[in-house]
Amino acid sequence: IIIEESKSLKSASQLMLKHRIGGLPVVDSKRKLVGILTKTDIVKAFYDKYKGKYKVGDIMRKDYSSALPGHSIFYIARLIESDPTGKVIIIDESNRPIGVIAKKDIAYAQLPLSILMSRGKDRFIRNKVPDVYKEKIISLRMYLVPIAEDIMSSNPFITRPEDDATEAAKIMIEENIGVLPVVDSNNTLIGILSKLEFMNIMAKD
Repeated sequence: IIIEESKSLKSASQLMLKHRIGGLPVVDSKRKLVGILTKTDIVKAFYDKYKGKYKVGDIMRKDYSSALPGHSIFYIARLIESDPTGKVIIIDESNRPIGVIAKKDIAYAQLPLSILMSRGKDRFIRNKVPDVYKEKIISLRMYLVPIAEDIMSSNPFITRPEDDATEAAKIMIEENIGVLPVVDSNNTLIGILSKLEFMNIMAKD
């Protein structure tokens, strides 16, 4: 999938959303590659064009994936695969965002070795428990499964519904991140803002 350099950002955004891709090779009239257009480029265009026009609350996504720090990496992976943003917000018991997990966090985690080494050299621990049927103590293997807090990016940048959407876009660009949790006055998670939201606006304009 490619796009000609003469095409508009609207067309590019529509194409990327349709095919669920994060970038497009850009070619000239002779089909020669001249560059790459990414989601971040779309966000930059939004920042330049829409200052003062949208609040975060106007465009934020209210359907999002969240999990607790103790959820397994397998559970997180299932959420990521089914979420259009490819992100999961990790929350505490008060529904406050404390971390973010993206596909790359799972792909680059080098699990289970790195996680297990931080907890011990073995992939399991032995726990002695009573066997009520045989009336003796037996040794069971308890396998160590990586959990969300092992791989999440902690202390995420946040935004609020009353903030200008372009300021949120600026944070994404400067910090090279793909999603911002949206919180209320109590820092409770009420939505998210991802690059997809900016692309949806660019695709309609």
